[in-house]
Amino acid sequence: MVTSGKLRENQAKVLAALVREPGSTYAEIAELAGLAQPEPARRLPELRERGLVFQVKIEGKPESRECTVRKTMCGVWRPTGLGMAMVEDDQ
Repeated sequence: MVTSGKLRENQAKVLAALVREPGSTYAEIAELAGLAQPEPARRLPELRERGLVFQVKIEGKPESRECTVRKTMCGVWRPTGLGMAMVEDDQ
């Protein structure tokens, strides 16, 4: 089980990586943030619920492209204005 301190720390790492590289996949975010691949996949939906990240929908489906890490089609994530502001405030 992840403690709340570690959870928030990993959420912050995921968000900061996404602000640096908007339009990244969860595997690319993992690489940027120095996390195992499953971690961003778990944290991104939590950050979306908090209004900090989103996925662009194209005809009702998440925007996707070939991931540079996995070499497969993956959904891309983007920070919201609020997400970008939170990272800027922390720096």
